[in-house]
Amino acid sequence: MGLLGLIPCLRFLYDYLVKGTSGHIQSLLLGAVLLIISFNLFSLGIIGHIIGANRKLTQELLAIKRQPTRRELTEQ
Repeated sequence: MGLLGLIPCLRFLYDYLVKGTSGHIQSLLLGAVLLIISFNLFSLGIIGHIIGANRKLTQELLAIKRQPTRRELTEQ
């Protein structure tokens, strides 16, 4: 998605630097929107990965806590 955002931005930069015109503002806006969306998706992916790791750790701790301890086994 990030590469798709760079293409319209590069088109605008080409026109601005080589041709000297400030046209294709739509390309700049589209590129900016696509870059923002790609950054948000990347951030959500990292957050999802962290939440998944946290869930695994929580499940492991809960499984350890539910196991009977030595004291509980000798009291029975």
